[in-house]
Amino acid sequence: MKKINPPSFFILLTISFILLFYSSCDIKSPVEDVNIIFNAKPITTIIAGDFVDANTGLPISKTISLSIEGTARANIANLTGELKSAFTTKNGFVSFALTEDIRPAEESPARIIIIAKASGYKTNSLPIDITHTGSVSFSIPMIPEGGTLPAGIVTGNNTVKTNSQGITTDASTLNITEPSSGINSSVYVPSGVKITDKDGNVLTGNLTASMTYYNPVSEDAIKYFPGGFDVYTNTNGTREQTAFITAGVAEITIKDGSGREARYFEAVSTKQKKAASDTTSPLITIEIPANTINPETGQQIKEGDEVDLWSMLPDSAEWNWEKRSVIQYNKTTQKFFVTFQTTHLSTWNFDWKGTFCYTGGTITFTGIKFPYPLRIVLSGNNGQFYRETTIMDGILTFLRPPNFPVKISVYDKNTGQLLGEKLMDNLCTFGTMTWELSTQPPEPPVEIIVNAEGWCPCQPDVLIRPNGNPVWYQNITLGWSFWIYAGKIENGEITIPGILTTHNYRYGTWYEGEWYEVVARVYDDHAEIDGNLSTSNIVQAYATGKNIIYFKGQLSDQICNQLCSKSK
Repeated sequence: MKKINPPSFFILLTISFILLFYSSCDIKSPVEDVNIIFNAKPITTIIAGDFVDANTGLPISKTISLSIEGTARANIANLTGELKSAFTTKNGFVSFALTEDIRPAEESPARIIIIAKASGYKTNSLPIDITHTGSVSFSIPMIPEGGTLPAGIVTGNNTVKTNSQGITTDASTLNITEPSSGINSSVYVPSGVKITDKDGNVLTGNLTASMTYYNPVSEDAIKYFPGGFDVYTNTNGTREQTAFITAGVAEITIKDGSGREARYFEAVSTKQKKAASDTTSPLITIEIPANTINPETGQQIKEGDEVDLWSMLPDSAEWNWEKRSVIQYNKTTQKFFVTFQTTHLSTWNFDWKGTFCYTGGTITFTGIKFPYPLRIVLSGNNGQFYRETTIMDGILTFLRPPNFPVKISVYDKNTGQLLGEKLMDNLCTFGTMTWELSTQPPEPPVEIIVNAEGWCPCQPDVLIRPNGNPVWYQNITLGWSFWIYAGKIENGEITIPGILTTHNYRYGTWYEGEWYEVVARVYDDHAEIDGNLSTSNIVQAYATGKNIIYFKGQLSDQICNQLCSKSK
């Protein structure tokens, strides 16, 4: 195991929360007989999340750049309080905070949109309504470019040729087919079209056109739906939050050799090479699976049904209404399809807007000793919608749930095991219910409370308690499991729930671009930890039925030098 030697105080937390051992005897707390206790500056609301590879489900270990948009963008800061709306991470984890002058609530949420970009991955975004102070967690899946893709997703490339003025010299067609459904999507670019980027610069030479299609009735595909299904829309200047029920998504990009992306098309010549469409603007055609449900009729789609066409630019994460499209039927191929011309490139989405209520029903889960991490997945009965969340206390209250039938799937987040499923007609109207989970975790989990304090040699009676640092943990004995967000440390204390004894866990924290982690195995009366970490400052106690770890250790030289110089 690697030795952890961080340059700042927050590593006190990292060390403390992995030293997880406990006993049944009472031992004197180290915080007694201390003259002064100083709490580090508190952070009221922290937002922490991870970015995972869609193929592996694991955090992405390469540079990810993220920008924050939305109405609360000006209220985003790093964990030291510096205003900041752009971050990078190299380990797939990140955390930032709301400024202390804002207190989000259900009736007045702080709205942000996280846009994530990484080389070798498709850009993805996630809108978040922060409705409470404390800890807020998120997870953004990212689709790798090239290689194996999740089932229901297909991608393809083609070459578009332009001259020195950025004008296409030949017509080109990119066709891709999703294997499981046989659904075909295509983009036709005619000759005589000038292609420019968002700043009006022309793209010249051999350009690479790429198209990715997401099957709307494949749950494996829609869980990676660009931007998620809880969305912000702009319909002719009217902005609102809503839920999408999808009929299919296609991401289309055209890039030059330096990676610049095309944004706009302008027809500069009407002389076209003969093509089936014979258009002067690019033509996009997307087939729709026959078993797609039209929520406006409650029936499978048919010829003449209408669906809204939406576009999303990668730097806005807002869906813009384009037009109402008519679903057509090709008698030769026996496929339903929609088709449209465009003057710009983006992610294209055929969706119906679904209604939702502000607060829905509440489910209380039984059969498991809580706190314990459960992964809750909501999906449409026929796909077309997806949302997931994690709960610890066994109580799930639906916020802004969709007002249409969904399937609820409950998973053990430690093991990935499916614990139960139910079909619900309406999450807004059922009130309250109890749901007993019959499948137990491999052994009863325990809950650990870590209490951490630090000191400096110049003032050993002054103890400092950390505030705001995020903590994740992962069961690695099981071979593979999700990283689980435990929350933030507050006033020097954090609870690590759902720990299984005799299992190896990896614990980590992220702070200002750096990731720190260690591994520990908990037993009934001791813990095996990273051999490079000292346990001499650990005091354990069992009080009021809780397993509490008291940790007091010396702070880093960097922090102590600052504190000691100020005390002179």
